[in-house]
Order: sequence, then C-alpha cells, then structure tokens
Amino acid sequence: MNLPLFLPGMQTIIVVFFAVFAGAAVTFYLLRYKFKHSVIRKCLTIFVLTIAGLALAYILFYTISNAIGRAKVESRLAEMRTQGIPLDKDAILPKMPEKNADNGAFFYKAAFGFMKVSSPYKTLLDIQENQPAFDIALWHGQARSTVEQILKTQDIELILKLFKQGADKPNAVYNRDYQGFETLLPELNSQRALFRLISLKSSSFGLNGKPEAGYSLICDGFKTIKQFESEPFVISQLVNIACASINIETMNSLIYSCGISSRTALLLMAGLDKLDFNAAMIHATDGEIMNGRDVFEKIISRKKTLNECFGGNSSLIEKYGLWPFIYNDYIWYLTYMAKVRALFLKSYWLDEKQIDALNNELSRNNLLSHYCLISAAIAMSPNLRIKTARIESEIDAAKLTLALHIYKNQNGTFPDSLEQLAPGILKAIPVDPVSGKPFEYRKTDGTFKLSGVWLKEKQEEDSKKQGKIK
Repeated sequence: MNLPLFLPGMQTIIVVFFAVFAGAAVTFYLLRYKFKHSVIRKCLTIFVLTIAGLALAYILFYTISNAIGRAKVESRLAEMRTQGIPLDKDAILPKMPEKNADNGAFFYKAAFGFMKVSSPYKTLLDIQENQPAFDIALWHGQARSTVEQILKTQDIELILKLFKQGADKPNAVYNRDYQGFETLLPELNSQRALFRLISLKSSSFGLNGKPEAGYSLICDGFKTIKQFESEPFVISQLVNIACASINIETMNSLIYSCGISSRTALLLMAGLDKLDFNAAMIHATDGEIMNGRDVFEKIISRKKTLNECFGGNSSLIEKYGLWPFIYNDYIWYLTYMAKVRALFLKSYWLDEKQIDALNNELSRNNLLSHYCLISAAIAMSPNLRIKTARIESEIDAAKLTLALHIYKNQNGTFPDSLEQLAPGILKAIPVDPVSGKPFEYRKTDGTFKLSGVWLKEKQEEDSKKQGKIK
C-alpha cells in the first residue's frame, strides 16, 4: 500500500471538516431529546452515527497506516542492510581513544585556540586576502618581507609545533555526537586557515634553501587530512578537500622551484595513496542516514516535534496531526540517500547521467513542503560527487608528477610517455577521474606538461584570479 500525501489545502479541509461536524454532532445529539418527532430522532441518530463512523474510520486508518508505514520503513531498512549500508551509531561514529595522548585532536584544538588570539597570524591572513596562499615565490616587496617576518615569530612557531605533535598521533577524533550536516565543528574553519599557514611556511622553507623541511610539513598535512576523514561530518570532508588542494599546489610549487629527491617523493606518494575522498564521502553519507533515522524515530515517538528538529521549516504534517504520511517522507529520504551513496561506489564518468537525474529529483521534491527530511538530502547533494572527482584528479596528477621526478632522478630525463612509469615506479597509470581518459602528458625542454579536464578548468580560474590581483 502506497499512501498518497495530501496537499496542504486538502489537509486544511479535512481538519475543518472534523472540527465543524464533530461540534455539530454533539449539539444535535443533545437537542434530539427535546424533539418527540420520530423522523427527527432518526435523522439525528443517523447523523451522529455517521460522524462516529467517520471518526472511527479515521482512527482505524491512522492505526493501520502507521502499522503499514512502519512495516514499509523496516522493509526499506532491511534492504539497505543487505546492501552493506551501516545504520547504527557504533558502526559509523569514530571511537574516542582510551588515552588522550593518542588523539591528535587535543593538539589541534590547542593550535586552533591559539590561532584565534595570535595577532601576527591575523596579520598574515590579512595579507593572504590579495595574494596566492600557496606560493610566496610569486610575492614581491613589502608583502614578501612581512610574511617572512611573521612566519618567524614565536606565535607561529608554537602553532606549527602543536600541528606537528597532532600529526604524529594515530588519529584525530572530537568528542561529540553526530547531529547531521548542520553540526559544524568550530575548529574546521581554523583547520583550513592552518593549512594555508602550513602552505606558506613550506614555501618559505623552499625559498630559504630548506625544501626538505617544507616537504616534511606537507607530509604532516596529508596525515592530518587522513585523520579527519574518520569524522563523518559532511562539512569536514569539504574542508579536507580544500586542504588537500592547498597542499598539492604547494608541493608542486616546491618541486618546480627546488626539485625533489626520490626518497621524499616516495614519502609524499605514500601520503597521497592514503587519501580516499570517495570513501570519506560514503562515510559522511552513512552519518547523514543515521542522523535522519534518529530524527525520524524521535518524531514518531513524540520525543521531539518537527519544529524542534527543523526550526520553522517543518512540514504541515505535524500541524494537522496526519502522522501516517511522515513514513512516506522517510522512505523517500532513505531511498534518495542510498542513491547518493551509490554515486561514490563507481567512477565519476559513469555517474554523470545519474547525477543529473538525482539533482532533478532533489530540485523537484524540494518544492514540496511535506518532505521534512529534505534538508539533509540537500546537504548530500550529488554535486558533492563532482567535488570529490576534481580533488581525486588533483591527487592522481600529483602522484604522476612525483613519479615523473623519480624517473628523472633515475634516468637523467623525463620519460617520453607516462606508460614508462609503470610497473617500475607506479603499479598502474591512473586515468583522469573526471573524464575516464588518460591524463595529457607532453615532454618539453627540461620539463613536462601534465593536464586533465579539471586541471585545465582550474588553471583558467587561477589565471582569472591572478589577472584581478594584478
């Protein structure tokens, strides 16, 4: 049985109907004792019995539809379990380490807290507003001199020391329950700023003849990104994607200006190999599904109202007491989120039509106020799949760049084609995650050109930004 959702206008009519006729029924039932005429008594009796029958029918409908709705939900959840989708907190939320000393998050929180009051750091952020954060080799004059001076302050050194201590730990887990995409770790904005600081410090090391120290900072950055992938918050994954991009840009800038040893290149490749943003987004989706289930159970059990869960944007279901229909909302939500999750299990270029279809489905259903869990679905928009494909493209291009320099160190020149990198340096040559086609590689005088679909688009965007700065 597929229970249709009433339109808001019909809900109003039904509620008014029951309110008016229930009151009329009581009034006429009392009045029937004043009338001796049998026809009037019969009419009033039939009327009262009709109203009672309608009320009983509604109660039966409400009870049966709740039972049917619960059965449909349980069936959908069972189907999702067979698909390997975890649905309980223990399988999704990261465990807090038994010993605080094993948790890098304690060091990061100290660094983030210190950054909020560090005057030199704020000055540094002001300078970054109009300069590329990852490459101070492009900076000149007073800006470069000021940055170099700030990077040598004790405040900055302490922040970086705390970051290093956190990166040396096996994990970074924050002690809080999962509350959906609206839960924003206060530290995440500082995390992104910290990576810009790491980027600047790495570049500074390179400019001052200490590129290995710069590469070491970048390796610590990859460790930190991997640690934060244990958190299922959607926002944390987006921050990590941005941080990974900053690190890769800085790495490429250092390689271009300072070169790189084979040993260091292998260390960086190992760090890149551990980054898997598709898996991270699946984890985030699992967290959203779990949160949606928790919200649904609280609403059905009356522990929370829709307004408490969703603020002023709740559906009209609660207002008019038509609870059976919330089951359809929830089943739609589970089905939609399972489809979004499936996007990250396949290569991006195989998903493009499905991504468009899901975006259309989301846009269409977002117009209907009765979908009370739509906000979580919006948070897990298929457009996130595009973001992950782009960063995976940057990661694979970074691996190829490192492999090309290892080949040059071994052979004195860059290879004529990417195929010469495998299986000696790379197990296999990665293809562009965005297009599914090989990366474009061209050997030039003493260097090379490597590009893909997203890399070309990003280069055009960077060129436009540089034009505005100048």
